Amino acid sequence: MKYYININQSILSETKLDIKDASILDYIIAFCGVDNKKVKQMNFEENGITYRYTWINFNHIIKEMPLLKISSKGAISKRIDNLKKAGFIKTFLAPEGSLYIRITEEVNRLNFNISPVHENEHPRSQKRTAPFTKMKIGRAHV
Repeated sequence: MKYYININQSILSETKLDIKDASILDYIIAFCGVDNKKVKQMNFEENGITYRYTWINFNHIIKEMPLLKISSKGAISKRIDNLKKAGFIKTFLAPEGSLYIRITEEVNRLNFNISPVHENEHPRSQKRTAPFTKMKIGRAHV
């Protein structure tokens, strides 16, 4: 059971995703980050970079996230498509019909405010605003 759902409302409110999409995204991020031999994963090379894709079992999502009140794999599939359109995941459909997912760099926006910093935007000042002072530290009396 996934006991906690972490949703960055600030970033996700800028998308067309709803609360259920965001919850499934949180599940996928956690599940794809698992380093467990029981989790089926495949590596694929895209543009010279190797990415790890993780098999996602829709029935497992339904079982692990009862608060979503989703009971069909078709409903999960629609949510996966929404996440893909928003750019948070990429998918690979294996020949036997298994769906593999990888999270994209877009997910980093949910955890970090990554923006380029230019030297002229945050100039370093050689002056200190508050001088350092020496403090005398004594022994505590008990």
